[in-house]
Amino acid sequence: MKTDHLTKPLLDILKDELALLTSMHSRHLSLLKSSNRKDTRVHLMVPLLGSIISSSNCLGMMLTHGFLNEAYMIVRALYERCLNYCYLSCCSERDFDSYFQHSMQKNLRALRSELVVANFGFTIESAHHRDILDMPAVDKVVKEYSRKVSGKEVQNWSKDTKNRFERLEWISKHVNGILWQPYVLIEVMLFEEASEALHGTFYGSLFHTGYLEPRIKRRDKWVAVDHITPQIQLLIGYCVLMHNSLIQSAHQRLANEEALKRSRANVLKTMEFMKHTSSSVSINSAEDMVAFLVPKER
Repeated sequence: MKTDHLTKPLLDILKDELALLTSMHSRHLSLLKSSNRKDTRVHLMVPLLGSIISSSNCLGMMLTHGFLNEAYMIVRALYERCLNYCYLSCCSERDFDSYFQHSMQKNLRALRSELVVANFGFTIESAHHRDILDMPAVDKVVKEYSRKVSGKEVQNWSKDTKNRFERLEWISKHVNGILWQPYVLIEVMLFEEASEALHGTFYGSLFHTGYLEPRIKRRDKWVAVDHITPQIQLLIGYCVLMHNSLIQSAHQRLANEEALKRSRANVLKTMEFMKHTSSSVSINSAEDMVAFLVPKER
């Protein structure tokens, strides 16, 4: 089911935000090639920014063609990438280095995999696995991110924060003017649904359709346009707001007033559109979100 005609205003805003991010990405790449690099931190984050742009494009295509359940999974991945990008733009040097060191040991672990199921076991190992592990620097990284008893991976890469919530709190204090509240709302409204969809539960397969909601009559359960459209609008809206947080974070190190001004205008248009969105879905309404983002005293 194609739904772009139901969400065109927000899709147009999302496209403009993607254009801003793509331009920012290109600027980073051009500076990478030059010998005059004022801030290596921003440039080391180029691959992460590229993956965010890719996921956002994918999200737009999915929602345009009605793949709502799959879009929830993309939004979860996008959420974590955007949160990490914002955190890496303002975290300590120790934590910044830790992010990349942790990724290195993941790559090393991937060089050798073992699995046993029902007495059937197999091992996949790179031809150079043992030689690489014998390197002192590599051995140090693996030991640093391995549990002492089990040898399993230490999953949290940050040394200064224990979880996503503490990283979000750090961002709110260290990036001036950042719109951090959408991340809280995504945690509350979408994170569990995305997990259920990823894990293949019955609820995860159907939550977005309204099929499991007792207030919807059985004969109407598969007539879901009124139920699905507000969810699509919310997902696009959240994506736009997260994009703004990236531009705001990057602005601290690589100033671009024009992009920041344009992104802020997109945020205002997004919230104005979502303020008038009628929502019959189980998650909180767009009006609640707008009230949270723009307190009355403002």
